[in-house]
Amino acid sequence: MVRRLTTVSTPVAHLVGPGKLKVVNAQLAYTAREQGAMRLHPQGLRAIYCYGPVGITDEAFQFLFRHEIEVVWLTPAGTRCKGRLVRSHPSRTTLRLLQHRVLSDQEGQRQWACRVVQAKIASQQQATRHYQRHGIEAGSTLATLQGALEQCPRATLEQLRGLEGTAAAAWFALLGRVL
Repeated sequence: MVRRLTTVSTPVAHLVGPGKLKVVNAQLAYTAREQGAMRLHPQGLRAIYCYGPVGITDEAFQFLFRHEIEVVWLTPAGTRCKGRLVRSHPSRTTLRLLQHRVLSDQEGQRQWACRVVQAKIASQQQATRHYQRHGIEAGSTLATLQGALEQCPRATLEQLRGLEGTAAAAWFALLGRVL
Protein backbone atom coordinates (compact mmCIF):
# COMPACT_ATOMS: atom_id res chain seq x y z
CA MET A 1 0.00 0.00 0.00
CA VAL A 2 1.27 3.48 -0.90
CA ARG A 3 1.41 5.86 2.04
CA ARG A 4 -0.56 9.02 1.43
CA LEU A 5 -0.36 12.23 3.46
CA THR A 6 -3.06 14.85 3.16
CA THR A 7 -3.10 18.16 4.98
CA VAL A 8 -6.39 19.87 5.79
CA SER A 9 -6.68 23.52 6.80
CA THR A 10 -10.33 24.48 7.29
CA PRO A 11 -12.58 25.76 10.13
CA VAL A 12 -14.51 22.45 10.21
CA ALA A 13 -13.08 19.00 9.56
CA HIS A 14 -15.33 16.02 8.75
CA LEU A 15 -13.88 12.64 9.73
CA VAL A 16 -15.56 9.42 8.62
CA GLY A 17 -14.87 6.36 10.77
CA PRO A 18 -13.70 3.91 11.60
CA GLY A 19 -10.51 5.72 12.41
CA LYS A 20 -8.38 7.32 15.11
CA LEU A 21 -7.49 10.93 15.85
CA LYS A 22 -4.08 11.27 17.48
CA VAL A 23 -1.11 13.59 17.82
CA VAL A 24 1.88 12.88 15.58
CA ASN A 25 4.91 15.19 15.64
CA ALA A 26 2.96 17.83 17.61
CA GLN A 27 0.15 17.93 15.02
CA LEU A 28 -3.30 16.35 14.87
CA ALA A 29 -3.43 13.37 12.54
CA TYR A 30 -6.38 11.24 11.53
CA THR A 31 -5.88 7.73 10.22
CA ALA A 32 -8.66 5.60 8.82
CA ARG A 33 -8.56 2.02 7.65
CA GLU A 34 -6.70 1.52 4.38
CA GLN A 35 -5.91 5.23 4.05
CA GLY A 36 -2.88 7.30 4.83
CA ALA A 37 -2.67 9.88 7.59
CA MET A 38 -4.51 13.16 7.24
CA ARG A 39 -2.98 16.11 9.15
CA LEU A 40 -5.23 18.77 10.64
CA HIS A 41 -3.78 22.22 11.27
CA PRO A 42 -5.12 23.73 14.52
CA GLN A 43 -4.87 27.31 13.22
CA GLY A 44 -8.41 28.29 12.30
CA LEU A 45 -9.83 24.84 13.11
CA ARG A 46 -12.99 25.37 15.21
CA ALA A 47 -14.74 22.01 15.04
CA ILE A 48 -14.29 18.39 14.07
CA TYR A 49 -17.35 16.32 13.10
CA CYS A 50 -16.87 12.57 13.53
CA TYR A 51 -19.18 10.26 11.58
CA GLY A 52 -19.31 6.72 12.94
CA PRO A 53 -16.64 5.16 15.15
CA VAL A 54 -13.84 7.72 15.48
CA GLY A 55 -11.51 7.25 18.44
CA ILE A 56 -9.41 9.97 20.07
CA THR A 57 -6.24 9.40 22.08
CA ASP A 58 -5.67 11.08 25.46
CA GLU A 59 -2.93 13.21 23.94
CA ALA A 60 -5.31 14.33 21.18
CA PHE A 61 -7.92 15.29 23.81
CA GLN A 62 -5.36 17.53 25.52
CA PHE A 63 -4.43 19.04 22.15
CA LEU A 64 -8.10 19.75 21.34
CA PHE A 65 -8.66 21.41 24.74
CA ARG A 66 -5.52 23.52 24.40
CA HIS A 67 -6.56 24.79 20.96
CA GLU A 68 -10.27 25.11 21.93
CA ILE A 69 -11.47 22.81 19.15
CA GLU A 70 -14.98 21.40 19.51
CA VAL A 71 -15.60 17.73 18.63
CA VAL A 72 -19.01 16.34 17.68
CA TRP A 73 -19.74 12.62 17.36
CA LEU A 74 -22.53 11.77 14.92
CA THR A 75 -24.13 8.60 13.66
CA PRO A 76 -22.47 7.24 10.48
CA ALA A 77 -25.14 8.93 8.34
CA GLY A 78 -24.85 12.17 10.33
CA THR A 79 -28.53 12.15 11.24
CA ARG A 80 -28.13 12.19 15.04
CA CYS A 81 -25.67 13.70 17.47
CA LYS A 82 -24.28 11.16 19.91
CA GLY A 83 -22.16 13.59 21.95
CA ARG A 84 -20.02 16.72 22.01
CA LEU A 85 -16.75 17.85 23.50
CA VAL A 86 -16.51 21.56 24.20
CA ARG A 87 -14.16 23.60 26.31
CA SER A 88 -15.72 25.58 29.08
CA HIS A 89 -15.49 29.33 28.63
CA PRO A 90 -15.86 31.65 31.63
CA SER A 91 -18.44 33.74 29.75
CA ARG A 92 -20.54 30.64 29.01
CA THR A 93 -20.20 29.42 32.57
CA THR A 94 -21.34 32.76 33.93
CA LEU A 95 -24.26 32.79 31.52
CA ARG A 96 -25.35 29.29 32.61
CA LEU A 97 -25.09 30.27 36.29
CA LEU A 98 -27.23 33.36 35.68
CA GLN A 99 -29.79 31.29 33.77
CA HIS A 100 -30.01 28.80 36.63
CA ARG A 101 -30.30 31.58 39.17
CA VAL A 102 -33.12 33.32 37.28
CA LEU A 103 -35.01 30.10 36.58
CA SER A 104 -34.69 28.82 40.14
CA ASP A 105 -36.83 31.78 41.25
CA GLN A 106 -40.61 31.36 40.78
CA GLU A 107 -41.04 34.94 39.54
CA GLY A 108 -38.14 34.52 37.10
CA GLN A 109 -39.80 31.40 35.69
CA ARG A 110 -43.09 33.25 35.31
CA GLN A 111 -41.45 36.20 33.54
CA TRP A 112 -39.61 33.98 31.05
CA ALA A 113 -42.69 31.88 30.42
CA CYS A 114 -44.69 35.08 29.88
CA ARG A 115 -42.19 36.29 27.26
CA VAL A 116 -42.27 32.97 25.43
CA VAL A 117 -46.07 32.74 25.43
CA GLN A 118 -46.43 36.37 24.34
CA ALA A 119 -43.99 35.85 21.47
CA LYS A 120 -45.82 32.70 20.37
CA ILE A 121 -49.22 34.41 20.44
CA ALA A 122 -47.85 37.48 18.62
CA SER A 123 -46.51 35.19 15.89
CA GLN A 124 -49.90 33.47 15.62
CA GLN A 125 -51.58 36.89 15.37
CA GLN A 126 -49.26 37.94 12.56
CA ALA A 127 -49.99 34.76 10.60
CA THR A 128 -53.73 35.11 11.28
CA ARG A 129 -53.70 38.66 9.90
CA HIS A 130 -51.90 37.37 6.82
CA TYR A 131 -54.64 34.80 6.18
CA GLN A 132 -57.32 37.41 6.89
CA ARG A 133 -55.83 39.70 4.21
CA HIS A 134 -56.11 36.77 1.81
CA GLY A 135 -59.83 36.23 2.38
CA ILE A 136 -60.03 33.85 5.33
CA GLU A 137 -62.54 34.91 8.02
CA ALA A 138 -60.38 35.24 11.14
CA GLY A 139 -62.05 37.89 13.32
CA SER A 140 -62.92 35.53 16.17
CA THR A 141 -59.43 33.97 16.12
CA LEU A 142 -57.81 37.41 16.32
CA ALA A 143 -60.09 38.36 19.22
CA THR A 144 -59.20 35.16 21.11
CA LEU A 145 -55.49 35.67 20.49
CA GLN A 146 -55.65 39.33 21.53
CA GLY A 147 -57.53 38.45 24.73
CA ALA A 148 -54.96 35.80 25.65
CA LEU A 149 -52.09 38.19 24.88
CA GLU A 150 -53.56 40.91 27.12
CA GLN A 151 -53.94 38.50 30.07
CA CYS A 152 -50.31 37.28 29.93
CA PRO A 153 -48.56 40.03 31.96
CA ARG A 154 -50.56 39.37 35.14
CA ALA A 155 -51.05 35.60 34.74
CA THR A 156 -49.52 32.95 37.01
CA LEU A 157 -47.39 30.15 35.56
CA GLU A 158 -50.39 27.78 35.48
CA GLN A 159 -52.59 30.44 33.91
CA LEU A 160 -49.94 31.03 31.24
CA ARG A 161 -50.15 27.36 30.31
CA GLY A 162 -53.90 27.73 29.93
CA LEU A 163 -53.58 30.92 27.87
CA GLU A 164 -51.08 29.22 25.59
CA GLY A 165 -53.50 26.29 25.17
CA THR A 166 -56.41 28.63 24.41
CA ALA A 167 -54.36 30.48 21.80
CA ALA A 168 -53.14 27.23 20.25
CA ALA A 169 -56.70 25.87 20.01
CA ALA A 170 -57.88 29.04 18.26
CA TRP A 171 -54.87 29.01 15.95
CA PHE A 172 -55.27 25.36 14.92
CA ALA A 173 -59.00 25.84 14.34
CA LEU A 174 -58.13 28.63 11.91
CA LEU A 175 -55.39 26.55 10.34
CA GLY A 176 -57.90 23.76 9.75
CA ARG A 177 -60.10 26.21 7.83
CA VAL A 178 -57.13 27.47 5.84
CA LEU A 179 -56.12 23.96 4.78
